[in-house]
Amino acid sequence: RLSHGVVTSLRSAFVTAEYPGRGEFDGLREYVRGDDLRDIHWKTSAKYDDLVIQEHAREADPSAVTMHARANGGDADAMATAAASVASALLGAGVPVVLVTPGGRIEAGPDERVRILEHLARAPAGSTADEEADVVVDARADGTHVRAGSMETTFEQLSGEAA
Repeated sequence: RLSHGVVTSLRSAFVTAEYPGRGEFDGLREYVRGDDLRDIHWKTSAKYDDLVIQEHAREADPSAVTMHARANGGDADAMATAAASVASALLGAGVPVVLVTPGGRIEAGPDERVRILEHLARAPAGSTADEEADVVVDARADGTHVRAGSMETTFEQLSGEAA
């Protein structure tokens, strides 16, 4: 399990808009209970003496994060553990994941965590090309290393297991 700070860092690195739906102005409509108060168009509401909401065009969902996981020799379990933790954190934040392992490639949305876990449970040790990967999990003799964007660290540090 990754610490809250790590999950927040991963989320902020790969989710571009904190408040989705705040794109281009799309129109006005009558207020419905439960609407966000930040969306009230006060000038029009005052004119008609009724609350009016301004709607915005929906922004695109965050792009999928491409993650490559590889392992040397007998380190497939370490690779699977680290990749499962990072993928679960991203999926939990609503970010789709494309996972590439020596066993193949799988795409999963936020509600498909089990597919990622099943794939990792069967993934063998081996290498992958990571030129276009957003996240790389590399299990080797000296530990499991994780690179996400410009951040590079060990899985033990990410998970808080470092001594």
